[in-house]
Amino acid sequence: RIYIERMGMKIRLLQLLSLIFLTGCADLDPAIPCELEQSTQTGIYSLTTEEVSGDCGDMGSLEWKVDNGVPLMDDGVGCVVDSTQWNACSTVTRFVCDDGIWTMDLEWTVTSDPENPDKLSGSLTAHMEKWAGIYTCDSVYTFEAEKNEEEE
Repeated sequence: RIYIERMGMKIRLLQLLSLIFLTGCADLDPAIPCELEQSTQTGIYSLTTEEVSGDCGDMGSLEWKVDNGVPLMDDGVGCVVDSTQWNACSTVTRFVCDDGIWTMDLEWTVTSDPENPDKLSGSLTAHMEKWAGIYTCDSVYTFEAEKNEEEE
């Protein structure tokens, strides 16, 4: 009889813990699926950055042109796209750059907000070298961007 009572208490305790666990999880919102096309990541944006690690320095805020998730780099920087990939609301693009003074490896991850296609966020990982490696720096930045206008 004591054994049966203990088993009953264990079962009730497990039921109670299961109920608490399930109740705690009920408040979590499911992930919002992304049904946007890569073309929504096209336009002119106001970009605000934050250096989260590294020693390259602050980039601040700037106007930013993006075409299908790929940041458009100034021609004078000497960048070429090494690879680009679209995957569920994010475009990852790797640039290799050489302007004769600086060489850079840049990887941009540009992610659309599924609730507001005019907003982008993401990260930039940068490795830069100047004068054949005399000066080097590495940084990781995060950014938020809001579309100002469509690109013409």
